[in-house]
Amino acid sequence: MKVEPGQDASMSVEPGQDGPVASEALYVGKPWYVCQRCPMEVDCSEHSWKRAKVWEWTLEACYGRLIDHLSHSSLHRHSFKDEASMRALIETTEIEERFLTEEDLGHYHLAHAVVTSKRHKTEEGT
Repeated sequence: MKVEPGQDASMSVEPGQDGPVASEALYVGKPWYVCQRCPMEVDCSEHSWKRAKVWEWTLEACYGRLIDHLSHSSLHRHSFKDEASMRALIETTEIEERFLTEEDLGHYHLAHAVVTSKRHKTEEGT
């Protein structure tokens, strides 16, 4: 793909690739799903829940992240006698549908810039 001078290559991808598209306007209004609180928040630490990042672009994938958290967290993995008991809890857990805003895209750019900056400093040994 050819990137024109002054164009941010990180925001442009070829058709069929994953990632942001050249026109960010296409993403504004896109639905995404998030679980705000662990369904076992009494036993969950804030750090563990934040690290779980239970959000996704599809509802099914968001539930998948929640299952991963409950299955792999040392705080929860022994809390269920079987898969059915975990599924029963998950079915009562609220997953919120949100829509991507221009402000969200601004946060993406800021986070991307920070990560990229840290990566370059690490690679340079500074």
